[in-house]
Amino acid sequence: MKHKAIKKHTSISKKRSSFVEGFMLMEMIISMAIFSIAILAIVASFSSGILHRRNSRLIQNDLASARTSMELISKTIRMSRYLHTDNGNLLDTRINMYNNSQDKCVSYRFTVADNLEISEILSPDVDSDCETATYGGWQTLVSGVSGMFQVVETADSPATMGKATVLLNVRENYMQTTISFRDY
Repeated sequence: MKHKAIKKHTSISKKRSSFVEGFMLMEMIISMAIFSIAILAIVASFSSGILHRRNSRLIQNDLASARTSMELISKTIRMSRYLHTDNGNLLDTRINMYNNSQDKCVSYRFTVADNLEISEILSPDVDSDCETATYGGWQTLVSGVSGMFQVVETADSPATMGKATVLLNVRENYMQTTISFRDY
């Protein structure tokens, strides 16, 4: 009689152990849902990081282009005379000048479409004609840039320009430089 009781107990424990060893369907579904949510969070984090990196590179490239353009404008102003803006000493979106080193009229302007553009006229008849010259063939130096020019006259007679300030706005990053005018 003892033998039969032991045999029954063994067969019951075998049934329980085979049932406990595996996962139930509900447990599998819950674990897959948790795993999926974790993967989605990781993918969203990586894609956000990639987007921020791409935007940072675009801003960095735009700022580098703006700095290069500002250096070109500064060099042109230093080597020029007869600087002129349409608004006198007030801020303006366009500046005209005679470039001594290249014997030509040069004009820079900021457009409504946020472009910085340049136009050049070779060999004017008179240096001061650059002020009233009709410029054409505008070339874009850099896109995505707005800004202003300000020219300040010196008190000397005849009046020559003392300095010019260039203000640039590149994706809410502001750059400014003031250039002393050299009248050769």
